[in-house]
Amino acid sequence: MENHRNKKLILIIDDEADLAVVLAQLIAGAGFGVVVASDGVDGLEKAKSLRPDAVILDVAMPKLDGWGFCERFRSDPSFKRTPVIILTAWLSDDLTRKANAAGANGIMLKPYDEKKLIGRLRELCESASHNLAGGKR
Repeated sequence: MENHRNKKLILIIDDEADLAVVLAQLIAGAGFGVVVASDGVDGLEKAKSLRPDAVILDVAMPKLDGWGFCERFRSDPSFKRTPVIILTAWLSDDLTRKANAAGANGIMLKPYDEKKLIGRLRELCESASHNLAGGKR
């Protein structure tokens, strides 16, 4: 997908290529720049080199799952305030607590409501931009 730095860059991490492409098209269509990674390890590498404005990721992935990605991502001080949304095929109070503990800003059930996902993404990016402007990122 195209990446223009005048757009907010969203990193999508999902090992299911077809789902990642559909999500990438949705997000690009909403005016964001998009880059896709196939697992948590690839996602960390792309995050370090591309510095995304937000991350959307799956939980169950090879090499490094969504929880491991989140914990490693948050351990880097430069990513402390970068929004992270976890998409999962199952949802429970325990998973919500685990997502919060891992540093995610939200967790959404697949299949996701497109308008809610884009709305939440915009809200989180706007909030992060305000924090950055205040020197808090």
